[in-house]
Amino acid sequence: MAAGDLLLSLSSLFARCYASVWIIQVIPFDLGERFGTFLRQRAALMSVIRPAGEAAVEKLSKFPQFAAVGFLINEEALAELEAISGPLAVVAAMGPIHSGKSFFLNSLLGREGLGSSGFPVGFTVAPGSRGLSLYSKPLLVDRATGALLSEATASGKAAEADAVRVLMLDSEGFGGPNVTRSYDQLLYAIGSLLASHVIFVSMKMIDAQDLEGLTAQQWFEGLLQTNRWHTPPKAIEAGEAQSHNKHSLRTLYPSVECFALKAPTSSGHLLQRLDRLMPEDEDPDYRTAFDAVRRRDLAELVRFLVAAANANMFEDVQVFMNHFSTVRSAMAKNDLLLLFSRDLHHLTDRVLPLLPEEVAAAAAVLRSKTLALWQQQTAAEAFANRLETNKQEEQLIKKMDETVEKALQTASKLVAAFCQSVCEAQLSVQREAAELQMRRLPMPPKELADFSSYQQQQSKSALLQRLRPGGRDYSALPSCTEQLNQHFESVQALYLELHSANIRSITDQMQRAADRAAEFVRQQLQQQPLDFIRPLQEFKGLLLDWQQAAWTLFESDVASLRDVADLHSDVSADLARRLGQVEAQGLKTWSAKCMEASKEVLSRWELLFHPEVMSEFSAPLPIEEDALEMHIQQVKARARQELARLYCASSEPWKEVSAELEHRLHEMGSSLEEANLEAIKTNCSKPLDRLKEELADEAGKYYFWHSFALLARQRAEDLLLSESAAIKTNVRLSPSLVSRVSVHWIQTELRAAYEPQLHRNFMNLLSTVIGVLMVLLGICLALSFSSLFFGVSVCGLILAVGLQTVVSVLRAGFEHLVLGLLGYLYARLGLEVSFTVVVVCISAMSLFLYSKYYLSLTKPTAGAQASTLPNPMLNRSLNPSLHPHVNLSSAFSSPTEAPWGTCRPRPSLYPRSSTFKDEP
Repeated sequence: MAAGDLLLSLSSLFARCYASVWIIQVIPFDLGERFGTFLRQRAALMSVIRPAGEAAVEKLSKFPQFAAVGFLINEEALAELEAISGPLAVVAAMGPIHSGKSFFLNSLLGREGLGSSGFPVGFTVAPGSRGLSLYSKPLLVDRATGALLSEATASGKAAEADAVRVLMLDSEGFGGPNVTRSYDQLLYAIGSLLASHVIFVSMKMIDAQDLEGLTAQQWFEGLLQTNRWHTPPKAIEAGEAQSHNKHSLRTLYPSVECFALKAPTSSGHLLQRLDRLMPEDEDPDYRTAFDAVRRRDLAELVRFLVAAANANMFEDVQVFMNHFSTVRSAMAKNDLLLLFSRDLHHLTDRVLPLLPEEVAAAAAVLRSKTLALWQQQTAAEAFANRLETNKQEEQLIKKMDETVEKALQTASKLVAAFCQSVCEAQLSVQREAAELQMRRLPMPPKELADFSSYQQQQSKSALLQRLRPGGRDYSALPSCTEQLNQHFESVQALYLELHSANIRSITDQMQRAADRAAEFVRQQLQQQPLDFIRPLQEFKGLLLDWQQAAWTLFESDVASLRDVADLHSDVSADLARRLGQVEAQGLKTWSAKCMEASKEVLSRWELLFHPEVMSEFSAPLPIEEDALEMHIQQVKARARQELARLYCASSEPWKEVSAELEHRLHEMGSSLEEANLEAIKTNCSKPLDRLKEELADEAGKYYFWHSFALLARQRAEDLLLSESAAIKTNVRLSPSLVSRVSVHWIQTELRAAYEPQLHRNFMNLLSTVIGVLMVLLGICLALSFSSLFFGVSVCGLILAVGLQTVVSVLRAGFEHLVLGLLGYLYARLGLEVSFTVVVVCISAMSLFLYSKYYLSLTKPTAGAQASTLPNPMLNRSLNPSLHPHVNLSSAFSSPTEAPWGTCRPRPSLYPRSSTFKDEP
């Protein structure tokens, strides 16, 4: 029996039971009996589910125009089918041509009447539908209740995966023109295998044509053992189960139900044109009866079935059923896994999360139910292909175990997140309490410690109470324990920060108190300027009183915070340091005031000293020296007395100004005395000017200012004492006064006139000495070296500086040497001694030159004997015992044996070293 014959025979067997419609339901998963609820509620939801726009009808399989022998897949329609997410249920309408399939589906969709966008309804000889057509917009049915969802709630239900997408599948009618029976059989096979619900529609009694394709008569007779018109379907199924036929109805379809519908209308005209039938034209009995009836895997199944039909796989029923069983079981496994995962997701998607053990228990119940559904859905497949079904079941169990493991991990994470949220909420409460308490800082540390301990205990109690809602103890879970530890650490860190803030606040308050105390002393210094003109000891006592008042003020400000001993001691030490700085600043200001007052006395006496001294004399300068000195000392004493009367006498600033006053008094007294001397010098100007002219000749004979100044002082004193009677002055010229006037005259007038000349004399003398040294050096060189070397040296000197310069230098040197030495000796030693010294010097020089000349004349000529002189002549002594061959008498008998001059450098004819050693 061919597969096409089998499937078509199956559809033909379900001819009228009570009327003209057979509905074969293949219920997927838990949709089962709820789909009937959806169909029964269809009439009540007619006005709600009508789509707002026009939905398109896509062809899943394209039909040939003539001699249809195969099928083509519309990939665009499959792509749209693959885009649908979530569980799917397919309702297929199949039956003979013009039996009302498209009209029936349009009634389910609510697309009745003319101009509908539903499936096309044929009213001519040609079929209205070709191949298989799918309505692209699915209906959404609540998976829990089976109720049709409105557009207002469908999106939310679909997002939560609580809705099943129901697709309507229309098929080409059997027995149409230009198609073969094989085409009809394959078309029915594909459509029935794709569908979750198969609706076989027939408008007449079963006749021979419906039974024409059957070849397994025994199977058909076994199926029709019941009363065709009165026996319930369950009795038929029970009878088939007892026959143990592998092609029984229960094997292919788990559930079969039959419904009888009247004609949609009593109008024959409208029966011919059902596409124009409006809802208000429908027969009431038909509507009442009709109301009582009411994914990617699917795309892959479409491809598989079309490929199987085109490859004639249906000829081998067993092979095809094995493949189909594998695909159906895989689809069932995937959908069950999807539903299992979503049910577990509902367990974890809760405001108050379940404990992991609760999730594990619920997952075990869902696992049992899922396996029961698996057994129910794969009963037929297990009978046909048990090995593959067992394999799929193992995969299902493995995947469910993995899903449960992930769900447990998710439950643990949710518990951890719940604990974290509770901890964060409780931590925010503690933060608010800490912020409120921080506004009350500073406070004693012990009081703050008691508050912190109480708050932490209350926080812990409240947190544990919130983690034990409804009898669940989240705090005992490891994932929650970690969050609790972190929370307790955060709370502890929060109150530690509060303690740190309290310490900082206490520090700030103590620091402000210290600033206030220091500022008090500083303000006292600024507001009491008269206190700076007190004596030093009184001012120091006043500073001490102010400091004690500042300490009292500081202690009153920090009286409640003295428990922090370390901080109090540190701030106290800092305050003591700052008060010391203020005290030092006050003393510095006092010293500045003392210095200023002392400077005023000094400045005043600088202006009054000269007038005060001269006020005692009736005549101007010059004045008697003794009287002037006495009045100067009196004025100095008055200045010292005024300075000593200051309030800061004997202090360091006063001593400094006093020393400066003494210096200035000395300078002013000396200046007055110098002015007096200048006046006396002015009266004696005529004899001193004459003496200055007389000393002009003497200045050319002296080279040093000291010697010339002694001469001038002696002559000035003699002149002034000798002519004192002739000098017109009111001052008695005493020897001491004359001496002072002479020194003053020499320093002021004579020095400026003759010191430059003496400097020039000294430079001339120096050049003369250098010239003499050059002459002596030339003579020495002339006597020490050969004539050729001397001539070359003289020529080089003449070429370098010129003949005239050389002659003038030699002449001037000789002249200054002789005349200068003679004049100096004459002035210092007298004529006789000077003559004797000159004679001795000339004689010594002459003898020296003569000896040199004589030695040069007696120099022997070098000969063969001189060239054979032994090396021992270079040594100071020889040892005769070591050198018996050397004749010491011949070697050292006469200096004339040496072939070299005594003034010449020793030639290097012999080596420097020898085997002879000096005697000790």
